[in-house]
Amino acid sequence: MHIAETTYQKLTRLISNLAGIELPQHCEKRLVNRIAKRLNAVNVDSLERYYEYVAADEGGTERQALIEAVTTHYTSFFRDIGQFAHVREELKTLLLNGQHKLRIWSAACSSGEEPYSLAITALAATRLAGVKSPDIRILATDISRQILQDASEGWFPLSSLQKLTVLQRNYFEPIRKRCEITGEPMLRVNKQLRDLVIFRRVNLCDRPLQVPSAIDVIFCRNVLLYFNPRQQQSILDSLTSRLNSGGLLYVGASEQVRGFLPQMTPERACVFRKTSNAQASTLTPAPWSAPFACANHAPNVRQRTI
Repeated sequence: MHIAETTYQKLTRLISNLAGIELPQHCEKRLVNRIAKRLNAVNVDSLERYYEYVAADEGGTERQALIEAVTTHYTSFFRDIGQFAHVREELKTLLLNGQHKLRIWSAACSSGEEPYSLAITALAATRLAGVKSPDIRILATDISRQILQDASEGWFPLSSLQKLTVLQRNYFEPIRKRCEITGEPMLRVNKQLRDLVIFRRVNLCDRPLQVPSAIDVIFCRNVLLYFNPRQQQSILDSLTSRLNSGGLLYVGASEQVRGFLPQMTPERACVFRKTSNAQASTLTPAPWSAPFACANHAPNVRQRTI
Protein backbone atom coordinates (compact mmCIF):
# COMPACT_ATOMS: atom_id res chain seq x y z
CA MET A 1 0.00 0.00 0.00
CA HIS A 2 1.40 3.37 -1.03
CA ILE A 3 1.31 6.41 1.24
CA ALA A 4 1.62 9.90 -0.19
CA GLU A 5 4.27 12.14 1.37
CA THR A 6 1.66 14.68 2.47
CA THR A 7 -0.41 11.96 4.15
CA TYR A 8 2.69 10.55 5.87
CA GLN A 9 3.57 13.98 7.21
CA LYS A 10 0.03 14.55 8.50
CA LEU A 11 -0.11 11.16 10.21
CA THR A 12 3.31 11.51 11.85
CA ARG A 13 2.44 15.02 13.03
CA LEU A 14 -0.81 13.71 14.51
CA ILE A 15 1.02 10.87 16.26
CA SER A 16 3.54 13.35 17.66
CA ASN A 17 0.77 15.61 18.95
CA LEU A 18 -1.12 12.71 20.53
CA ALA A 19 1.74 10.84 22.19
CA GLY A 20 4.96 12.75 21.63
CA ILE A 21 6.30 9.89 19.51
CA GLU A 22 8.61 11.08 16.74
CA LEU A 23 8.70 8.84 13.67
CA PRO A 24 11.84 9.58 11.64
CA GLN A 25 11.76 10.27 7.94
CA HIS A 26 11.76 7.39 5.49
CA CYS A 27 9.72 5.14 7.78
CA GLU A 28 6.72 5.13 5.50
CA LYS A 29 6.75 1.36 5.02
CA ARG A 30 6.92 0.71 8.76
CA LEU A 31 4.02 3.05 9.45
CA VAL A 32 1.89 1.51 6.71
CA ASN A 33 2.57 -2.00 8.01
CA ARG A 34 1.62 -0.97 11.54
CA ILE A 35 -1.71 0.67 10.70
CA ALA A 36 -2.92 -1.39 7.72
CA LYS A 37 -5.31 -3.41 9.90
CA ARG A 38 -6.85 -0.24 11.26
CA LEU A 39 -8.16 0.70 7.81
CA ASN A 40 -10.22 -2.49 7.73
CA ALA A 41 -11.32 -2.00 11.32
CA VAL A 42 -12.87 1.41 10.58
CA ASN A 43 -13.88 0.53 7.00
CA VAL A 44 -11.90 3.10 5.03
CA ASP A 45 -10.07 2.37 1.78
CA SER A 46 -7.10 4.73 1.83
CA LEU A 47 -4.51 6.12 4.22
CA GLU A 48 -5.65 9.67 3.51
CA ARG A 49 -9.20 8.77 4.50
CA TYR A 50 -7.88 7.00 7.56
CA TYR A 51 -6.07 10.19 8.59
CA GLU A 52 -9.30 12.16 8.15
CA TYR A 53 -11.17 9.57 10.23
CA VAL A 54 -8.67 9.73 13.10
CA ALA A 55 -8.43 13.53 12.98
CA ALA A 56 -12.21 13.72 13.40
CA ASP A 57 -12.29 11.10 16.18
CA GLU A 58 -13.48 13.31 19.03
CA GLY A 59 -14.19 10.31 21.25
CA GLY A 60 -10.56 9.27 21.07
CA THR A 61 -11.14 5.55 20.54
CA GLU A 62 -9.40 5.33 17.16
CA ARG A 63 -6.71 7.76 18.23
CA GLN A 64 -5.83 5.37 21.04
CA ALA A 65 -5.91 2.45 18.59
CA LEU A 66 -3.50 4.33 16.31
CA ILE A 67 -1.02 4.94 19.13
CA GLU A 68 -1.17 1.29 20.17
CA ALA A 69 -0.57 0.23 16.57
CA VAL A 70 2.59 2.33 16.12
CA THR A 71 4.25 1.66 19.47
CA THR A 72 6.65 -1.26 19.88
CA HIS A 73 6.08 -3.66 22.77
CA TYR A 74 9.03 -6.02 22.51
CA THR A 75 10.43 -7.00 25.88
CA SER A 76 11.43 -10.08 27.86
CA PHE A 77 11.91 -11.25 31.41
CA PHE A 78 15.15 -9.95 32.96
CA ARG A 79 16.17 -8.14 29.78
CA ASP A 80 19.73 -6.94 30.43
CA ILE A 81 20.31 -9.22 33.39
CA GLY A 82 23.19 -7.05 34.66
CA GLN A 83 20.82 -4.20 35.49
CA PHE A 84 18.60 -6.51 37.52
CA ALA A 85 21.60 -7.84 39.43
CA HIS A 86 22.58 -4.23 40.16
CA VAL A 87 19.13 -3.19 41.36
CA ARG A 88 18.91 -6.31 43.55
CA GLU A 89 22.06 -5.26 45.39
CA GLU A 90 20.80 -1.68 45.67
CA LEU A 91 17.50 -2.80 47.19
CA LYS A 92 19.30 -5.19 49.53
CA THR A 93 21.46 -2.30 50.76
CA LEU A 94 18.40 -0.13 51.40
CA LEU A 95 16.78 -2.93 53.36
CA LEU A 96 19.92 -3.63 55.40
CA ASN A 97 20.09 0.10 56.21
CA GLY A 98 16.65 -0.06 57.75
CA GLN A 99 14.49 1.17 54.85
CA HIS A 100 11.65 -1.33 54.63
CA LYS A 101 9.48 0.71 52.25
CA LEU A 102 10.59 0.26 48.64
CA ARG A 103 9.02 2.11 45.72
CA ILE A 104 9.89 1.20 42.12
CA TRP A 105 8.57 2.52 38.81
CA SER A 106 8.66 0.70 35.48
CA ALA A 107 7.99 3.73 33.28
CA ALA A 108 7.41 1.89 29.99
CA CYS A 109 6.27 -1.49 31.19
CA SER A 110 4.96 -2.84 27.87
CA SER A 111 3.51 -6.35 28.28
CA GLY A 112 4.63 -6.67 31.89
CA GLU A 113 7.82 -8.70 31.84
CA GLU A 114 9.86 -5.80 33.26
CA PRO A 115 7.72 -4.96 36.33
CA TYR A 116 7.25 -8.63 37.20
CA SER A 117 11.01 -9.13 36.85
CA LEU A 118 11.47 -6.20 39.21
CA ALA A 119 9.02 -7.79 41.65
CA ILE A 120 11.01 -11.04 41.61
CA THR A 121 14.21 -9.04 42.06
CA ALA A 122 12.81 -7.09 45.03
CA LEU A 123 11.77 -10.32 46.73
CA ALA A 124 15.24 -11.76 46.11
CA ALA A 125 16.74 -8.68 47.77
CA THR A 126 14.39 -9.21 50.70
CA ARG A 127 15.62 -12.78 51.18
CA LEU A 128 19.27 -11.74 50.94
CA ALA A 129 18.73 -8.97 53.49
CA GLY A 130 16.85 -11.27 55.84
CA VAL A 131 13.96 -8.82 56.12
CA LYS A 132 10.47 -10.14 56.70
CA SER A 133 7.39 -8.53 55.16
CA PRO A 134 8.85 -5.31 53.69
CA ASP A 135 6.49 -2.78 52.12
CA ILE A 136 7.19 -3.18 48.37
CA ARG A 137 5.17 -1.57 45.59
CA ILE A 138 5.95 -1.40 41.88
CA LEU A 139 4.20 1.09 39.61
CA ALA A 140 4.00 -0.11 35.99
CA THR A 141 2.94 2.44 33.38
CA ASP A 142 2.51 2.48 29.62
CA ILE A 143 0.60 4.48 27.01
CA SER A 144 -1.31 1.47 25.62
CA ARG A 145 -4.52 0.51 27.39
CA GLN A 146 -4.64 -2.91 25.73
CA ILE A 147 -1.08 -3.81 26.65
CA LEU A 148 -1.74 -2.74 30.25
CA GLN A 149 -4.82 -4.93 30.46
CA ASP A 150 -2.89 -7.91 29.12
CA ALA A 151 0.03 -7.24 31.47
CA SER A 152 -2.19 -6.91 34.51
CA GLU A 153 -3.71 -10.33 33.82
CA GLY A 154 -0.22 -11.80 34.07
CA TRP A 155 -0.38 -14.60 31.46
CA PHE A 156 2.82 -15.33 29.50
CA PRO A 157 3.83 -17.90 26.89
CA LEU A 158 5.67 -20.88 28.34
CA SER A 159 8.48 -20.25 25.85
CA SER A 160 9.17 -16.82 27.39
CA LEU A 161 10.14 -18.46 30.69
CA GLN A 162 12.88 -20.68 29.30
CA LYS A 163 15.75 -18.51 30.56
CA LEU A 164 14.37 -18.17 34.09
CA THR A 165 15.92 -20.08 36.97
CA VAL A 166 13.99 -22.74 38.83
CA LEU A 167 13.48 -20.32 41.72
CA GLN A 168 12.15 -17.63 39.38
CA ARG A 169 9.77 -20.08 37.72
CA ASN A 170 8.29 -20.79 41.14
CA TYR A 171 6.55 -17.41 40.88
CA PHE A 172 4.29 -18.80 38.16
CA GLU A 173 1.15 -20.80 38.84
CA PRO A 174 1.18 -24.43 37.69
CA ILE A 175 -2.17 -24.06 35.91
CA ARG A 176 -1.82 -23.61 32.16
CA LYS A 177 -4.04 -22.28 29.40
CA ARG A 178 -3.65 -22.07 25.65
CA CYS A 179 -3.16 -18.83 23.74
CA GLU A 180 -6.31 -18.23 21.71
CA ILE A 181 -4.27 -17.10 18.69
CA THR A 182 -1.23 -19.38 18.61
CA GLY A 183 -2.37 -22.29 20.78
CA GLU A 184 0.88 -22.02 22.77
CA PRO A 185 0.77 -23.03 26.45
CA MET A 186 0.72 -20.06 28.86
CA LEU A 187 1.44 -19.71 32.56
CA ARG A 188 0.29 -16.98 34.93
CA VAL A 189 2.34 -14.93 37.35
CA ASN A 190 1.24 -15.89 40.84
CA LYS A 191 -0.82 -13.70 43.14
CA GLN A 192 2.17 -12.74 45.30
CA LEU A 193 3.77 -10.95 42.35
CA ARG A 194 0.52 -9.59 40.96
CA ASP A 195 -0.22 -7.98 44.30
CA LEU A 196 3.08 -6.08 44.21
CA VAL A 197 2.46 -4.42 40.84
CA ILE A 198 0.06 -1.57 40.10
CA PHE A 199 -0.70 -0.82 36.45
CA ARG A 200 -1.60 2.68 35.30
CA ARG A 201 -1.89 4.36 31.91
CA VAL A 202 0.58 7.25 31.70
CA ASN A 203 1.77 9.26 28.71
CA LEU A 204 5.30 10.36 29.60
CA CYS A 205 4.75 13.59 27.66
CA ASP A 206 1.75 14.66 29.73
CA ARG A 207 2.16 17.63 32.08
CA PRO A 208 1.63 17.44 34.93
CA LEU A 209 2.72 13.82 34.99
CA GLN A 210 0.33 11.88 37.22
CA VAL A 211 2.96 9.82 38.99
CA PRO A 212 3.87 9.97 42.68
CA SER A 213 7.20 11.08 44.12
CA ALA A 214 9.59 9.47 46.63
CA ILE A 215 10.61 6.65 44.28
CA ASP A 216 13.76 4.63 44.92
CA VAL A 217 14.29 3.07 41.48
CA ILE A 218 13.02 4.01 38.02
CA PHE A 219 13.39 1.81 34.95
CA CYS A 220 12.81 3.84 31.75
CA ARG A 221 14.47 1.72 29.10
CA ASN A 222 14.26 1.75 25.32
CA VAL A 223 11.50 4.35 25.15
CA LEU A 224 13.34 7.69 25.14
CA LEU A 225 14.65 7.01 21.65
CA TYR A 226 11.10 7.59 20.33
CA PHE A 227 11.24 11.25 21.39
CA ASN A 228 13.11 14.29 20.13
CA PRO A 229 15.81 15.92 22.35
CA ARG A 230 13.44 18.54 23.77
CA GLN A 231 10.94 15.87 24.79
CA GLN A 232 13.71 13.65 26.18
CA GLN A 233 14.86 16.51 28.41
CA SER A 234 11.33 17.16 29.63
CA ILE A 235 10.70 13.47 30.36
CA LEU A 236 14.00 13.01 32.17
CA ASP A 237 13.33 16.14 34.25
CA SER A 238 10.01 14.63 35.31
CA LEU A 239 11.58 11.27 36.09
CA THR A 240 14.42 12.63 38.20
CA SER A 241 12.09 14.98 40.10
CA ARG A 242 10.26 11.93 41.39
CA LEU A 243 13.35 10.08 42.61
CA ASN A 244 14.45 10.11 46.21
CA SER A 245 17.87 11.58 46.86
CA GLY A 246 20.28 8.77 46.04
CA GLY A 247 17.68 7.03 43.89
CA LEU A 248 18.60 5.26 40.68
CA LEU A 249 17.50 5.71 37.05
CA TYR A 250 18.05 2.86 34.58
CA VAL A 251 17.93 3.58 30.82
CA GLY A 252 18.41 1.49 27.68
CA ALA A 253 21.81 0.67 26.22
CA SER A 254 21.14 2.67 23.04
CA GLU A 255 19.95 5.82 24.82
CA GLN A 256 22.51 8.63 25.13
CA VAL A 257 21.09 10.76 27.94
CA ARG A 258 24.07 11.83 30.08
CA GLY A 259 23.82 15.45 28.91
CA PHE A 260 20.18 15.62 30.06
CA LEU A 261 20.90 14.58 33.65
CA PRO A 262 22.74 17.38 35.50
CA GLN A 263 21.40 16.20 38.86
CA MET A 264 22.57 12.62 38.32
CA THR A 265 25.94 10.93 38.49
CA PRO A 266 26.83 7.84 36.42
CA GLU A 267 26.73 4.72 38.57
CA ARG A 268 27.64 2.32 35.77
CA ALA A 269 26.69 1.95 32.11
CA CYS A 270 23.08 3.11 31.64
CA VAL A 271 22.55 3.65 35.39
CA PHE A 272 22.46 7.08 37.05
CA ARG A 273 22.16 8.07 40.71
CA LYS A 274 20.44 11.23 41.92
CA THR A 275 22.97 13.30 43.81
CA SER A 276 22.38 13.92 47.50
CA ASN A 277 22.55 17.69 47.03
CA ALA A 278 19.94 17.78 44.25
CA GLN A 279 17.05 20.10 44.88
CA ALA A 280 14.19 18.36 46.65
CA SER A 281 10.99 17.89 44.69
CA THR A 282 8.27 20.47 45.31
CA LEU A 283 5.66 18.41 43.50
CA THR A 284 2.36 17.61 45.11
CA PRO A 285 2.55 13.81 45.27
CA ALA A 286 0.04 11.93 43.15
CA PRO A 287 -1.68 9.08 45.02
CA TRP A 288 -0.01 5.69 44.86
CA SER A 289 -3.24 4.01 43.83
CA ALA A 290 -4.35 1.78 41.00
CA PRO A 291 -6.89 3.64 38.87
CA PHE A 292 -6.26 1.39 35.87
CA ALA A 293 -9.21 -0.99 35.90
CA CYS A 294 -9.44 -4.08 33.72
CA ALA A 295 -12.72 -5.77 32.95
CA ASN A 296 -11.35 -9.03 34.34
CA HIS A 297 -9.44 -7.56 37.25
CA ALA A 298 -10.37 -8.59 40.73
CA PRO A 299 -11.84 -5.70 42.76
CA ASN A 300 -9.14 -5.95 45.42
CA VAL A 301 -6.46 -5.38 42.80
CA ARG A 302 -8.20 -2.32 41.39
CA GLN A 303 -8.50 -0.70 44.80
CA ARG A 304 -5.03 -1.53 46.11
CA THR A 305 -2.96 1.50 47.14
CA ILE A 306 0.63 2.21 47.89
